[in-house]
Formats: sequence, C-alpha cells, structure tokens
Amino acid sequence: MMLKLAGGIFLIIGAVIGGGIIAIPIASAKFGFYLTFLLIVLSWAIMTKTGLYVLSSSLKCPEKHNTYYSIVGHYLGRRMQWITILLYLTLLYFTLSSYISGCVSLFMAWLFVSKSSFSYFFLCFLYVLIFGGLITLSHKLVVRGNVLFVSLKVGLLILVVLVSSSYFKTIPFHMGSVHQSGLSSLALITINAFGFHFIIPSLVTYYGREHQALYKPLLITSTSIVAILYLIWLFAIYSFIPMHGEDGLIAIYHSSNQIMAFNKSLQYFLQSDEVVNVFKYFQIISLFGSFFCVSLGVFDFLVDAFKAQKRFMIGLLTFLPPLLLTLISENMYLMAMAASGYLAIVLEIVLPAWTIRTQEKSSIFNPIKLSKLAKSAKLKASKIFNEGL
Repeated sequence: MMLKLAGGIFLIIGAVIGGGIIAIPIASAKFGFYLTFLLIVLSWAIMTKTGLYVLSSSLKCPEKHNTYYSIVGHYLGRRMQWITILLYLTLLYFTLSSYISGCVSLFMAWLFVSKSSFSYFFLCFLYVLIFGGLITLSHKLVVRGNVLFVSLKVGLLILVVLVSSSYFKTIPFHMGSVHQSGLSSLALITINAFGFHFIIPSLVTYYGREHQALYKPLLITSTSIVAILYLIWLFAIYSFIPMHGEDGLIAIYHSSNQIMAFNKSLQYFLQSDEVVNVFKYFQIISLFGSFFCVSLGVFDFLVDAFKAQKRFMIGLLTFLPPLLLTLISENMYLMAMAASGYLAIVLEIVLPAWTIRTQEKSSIFNPIKLSKLAKSAKLKASKIFNEGL
C-alpha cells in the first residue's frame, strides 16, 4: 500500500511541477514574496479541494467511463462535454506555446544567441521541427524518456535549493499594491501551476476501485509537497535576487525576453558558474519534461477525437497552432501561461464544483432517498399521533 501511495505521489508531483515554478517568481516581481506566498497557499487549497471533487465524481462513474470528459458528459450533458473538449484543446495549445517559448529562450540564454526576433523565430521553428518530429515518429521513446525527466526534475529541484542555500538571506518585507496591473496574471499562473485534475481519472483506473481509501491522502499529500517546493523555490529566488535594480526581479519582468533576463540575473548575483548551471539544468529539464508530457496528451487526444491514423497530419495539428502562438511575442512564456490560467479556472475549478452540485441536486430527488424520507416522516407522524392520544 505504501509503495502504491509513493508511486502515485511521485506521478502527481512530476506532472504538476513544470513551467509554472519558473514563471511564478517572474510574474510576482511587482508584488513581493509575502503576497505571492498567500496566493500559492490559496491556490493550493482551491485546487486540492476541486481535485477531490474530480476524484469523487470519477469514483461514482462506471469503471471504463470515468475520464474527465465522461464525467462532464454524465453530469452536465453532451453539449457541455463538447465545450469541455474545445476548452481543453485550447488550454493545451496555450500551454504548449508557453513551453516552446520558454525552452527556446533558455537555449538562447545558454548558447548566448543574439536577442533578435529573427533568432527567436528561427529557433522556435527549429525546436518544433526537431522535437515535434520526434514525438510524431516515436511515442515509446518519449514515454520512456519522460520517466527520466520526472526523476531529474525532482532531484534537480532539491539540488538547486541545497547548492543555493549559502546565498539565502532575510527577505525584506514588501507587499505590492493589489491595485497594480499584473495581479490577475500572477493569480492565473499560480492556479495553473497546480493543475493536476486531468490525471486523476487515470490514477483511479490504474490503481483500481479497491483502493479508494488511498486516493484522498495521495492527492492531499502530493499537492502539499508541491506547495512546499514552490514556496522553497520562491524563497530561494527572492533571497538572492532583489526586487529592484538593473538585474532585479522588476527589471526581469519588464524585459523583452524574461527567461533570458532571469538567467542573466542568476549569473550576476550568484557569481558561480557551477551553481548557475544547476539552475539552468533544472529549468531546461522542467520545461522539456512538461513539453513532452503535454505534447503526448494533445497528440493522443487528437487521434482519439478525429479517429485519425495519419501521424503526419496529427503532428501538424498538434504543433502548428502552438508554434503560431509562440511567434506572437518573445515573452509568450508568461503570456500563454496566464491565458491558459483562465481556461484552467473553468476546467479545473468551475466544472468540478458544478458536477458536485449537480450530483447533490439529483440525489435530493433520488427515489430510494425519497422513499426513506417518506417512511421516516410516516413514523414521526405516527409517533406524534400516538403521543397525542
């Protein structure tokens, strides 16, 4: 049982920790550590609660029809199911666009490539051609490689905190005004950074119905560990990169390429190539791993939705829309992540709460429940009548 619990926790942590962990310190630059701390805790509470809603709905659905789409179709109707599919695909396209932009910007920072738009556009195209082509040609290779990515991601995050601990210092109290622009983007990115709802039905299918007592502690433990890791990472960044100054967090936020500026700042303040390289390895593994996971999800979703067998056409449908989105701006990393946050609110907060509400309403009119209520009322009426006599 404990081994199964550990495996499930590892799976959720690996799926959740990705681009969001890098985006949060940049997006929070104008608001400071303490307000961002509160947003992370609030997002953790909301997303964990709605994750438990999805778990409850998944367990109530038939075993082979407990996917996210089946849950929506079962409780909210066919029309809402199609709307969910459209929103889900849009969410994945924006997420892929964010990861493509982030990975390319990291390559530019790592290889000291010119910051010209031409270099960015060319590398985006080259990145999609190489890695999109790899995913299109060989699923098995990517799936096996993803196990390595998840292991490295968690290991490198722990290593990042350890090697940078000597640079930690007290963070000065600063809480930016909530009336500043950018707060909604930060909130959306933070919520999106806790997105794990779509893998819950897969966990139920994988572990089976006989282990229902396992799921609730598994979900709560997993999201709690993720929240703690996010807070440690946030503290690490804020402890050695100041908010103000030429290489501060606010300057990074306003940069034409935020990922490149972030890594330039790391180099400036850490003054250690070894420590900076550990940070870079963690960033690239996080974004690469997330890119491969989401790409596989989009590819398989399109194959299932269109019943298509032509891998080349599915590959185009998978990677062309996010590539076009990526070319809008060099800062599409944060922009796309914030945009996908709006969709995450609908898909991962509103819909789970709606399905639970629908279940509660339908249970009121359940014939068995009504029969029990009628019998109870009859007994009470009889008792009152007898006492009256």
